[in-house]
Amino acid sequence: MQNLRNQRIFVYGTLKKGQYFYPKYLEGKSDFIGLGVASPDYSMYVDGLPHMVREPTDLPVKGELFLVDQPTLDELDRLEGHPVVYRRELIDCYDESGAKVLAWAYLRHISFKGKNAWKEAEFI
Repeated sequence: MQNLRNQRIFVYGTLKKGQYFYPKYLEGKSDFIGLGVASPDYSMYVDGLPHMVREPTDLPVKGELFLVDQPTLDELDRLEGHPVVYRRELIDCYDESGAKVLAWAYLRHISFKGKNAWKEAEFI
């Protein structure tokens, strides 16, 4: 039986196309939906690595939307240290057409925001 790619995820950092973890975790294991933007309820901070937190912003986080199967989502949970390091949560996003969609995303607790972290809209 083939695993269905029916879990939508929003990635904003090292899992994006062209980034370090994309080849190992998403390439060939996902369907690229397109570019996306997280709702303005979330901010991204970069302190070496990017992390998204639940904090209103005027710099909406830009990322990518993918469909993955459950085994791939389980692999991503292990990579992200869910639920201890990052927490996987369903968040509101907007796809390229502007339609509101729900997607899984990995968030850090707001207290993680380090003194050297800076707010950013996109991790390049």
